[in-house]
Amino acid sequence: MTAVLLGRVLRGIPLTYCRRQHFKFPVLCNDSKRPGQICVHTSTTEFQDDKGKKYSEIFQTEKNKTSVVLQDNVFEDAYKSKPNRENFEKAIETFEGRDIRRRGHVQFIHIALKWMKVFGLEKDVKLYNRILHIFPKGEFIPENFVQTMFHHYPDQQTCAIKVLQQMEDNGVMPNEETKGVLLSVFGRKGHPIRKLQRMLYWFYKFRHVNPFPLPKELPEDPIAVAELGLQRISDYDAKFEVFKYTSNTGRESFIAQVMSPEQKELLAEHPTHAPVYVEGGYNLWLRDKKVSYFVLRADNITLVPSEEKTTQDIEGIAVHREGTVFAICMTSDNSQESLRTWISSLQDTNPNLANLPVMFNVHQISDTRDITSQTAS
Repeated sequence: MTAVLLGRVLRGIPLTYCRRQHFKFPVLCNDSKRPGQICVHTSTTEFQDDKGKKYSEIFQTEKNKTSVVLQDNVFEDAYKSKPNRENFEKAIETFEGRDIRRRGHVQFIHIALKWMKVFGLEKDVKLYNRILHIFPKGEFIPENFVQTMFHHYPDQQTCAIKVLQQMEDNGVMPNEETKGVLLSVFGRKGHPIRKLQRMLYWFYKFRHVNPFPLPKELPEDPIAVAELGLQRISDYDAKFEVFKYTSNTGRESFIAQVMSPEQKELLAEHPTHAPVYVEGGYNLWLRDKKVSYFVLRADNITLVPSEEKTTQDIEGIAVHREGTVFAICMTSDNSQESLRTWISSLQDTNPNLANLPVMFNVHQISDTRDITSQTAS
């Protein structure tokens, strides 16, 4: 219809706007009394009587809610059966078999993207391609520059872009099948194709930019995850150590720590009158997994001549105003008991630590309680 209106304007046929308010999108009308004129409705949906308004509200609320529930129940039944890729694809096939014209496919795709995270399939590129196949082929390709300029079928294009955005958020690289499906649905001038081209360009640019790359699939072993996290926040020469112990409750626990030779020397030379602090837990994200770590540090007791300087070099060692970090650890349960066990184990290899006052300044990881401070000698 946009092409019809543009052609009328180019041929010099005047346009008038009708005051009728029966439609929510521009439509042509024959109400114009002048010959050769066209009447255009551009107002929102509005009924003249109360009965029409009542049925309009029922249609816009109850029917849409029922549609959402029906589509949501398809994935819920599949999840109850078994949350795997096969049952997810069966739910898609159930939707496609209900209507050959696939009415409501945009709404269904939005719901499918949410259920992918519940199924644990948000990193499966084949399943994303299967979702893109839900779009009817050849229906949304712009036929002229006007349709391309005015964002032809905006809901469908926005939905496809959302699929690509979820792929990008989960680090999923589009493949040739993804490109072929988008070309058959939206054509070469569609906005999803532009989004795909940007993803293919920048994904390869930033693929190896991280100097500390993580494996594509993080290990399930918590000790291996702790090693990956501690290596990312420690020095290159820091030594990774793990020791296990049995807690008071009889549970097998572990403590993973890193400490460099330079940090051991600084701890051995630390004055006995100055306390050291165990602080944490601080959060560290490894992809979509969050781990917590604790530090053993001391205040900076070195006298700095100039207040404007934040660091100074003393015998080749950089001393910062926030103090020196002696060691970093991760524990299995993030409890006070595990931290006390960690300090006791450090005293075996660092005898000077037994002469230092240790202040525990930690907070609970599981909830938002107040910071507690305890002293151990």
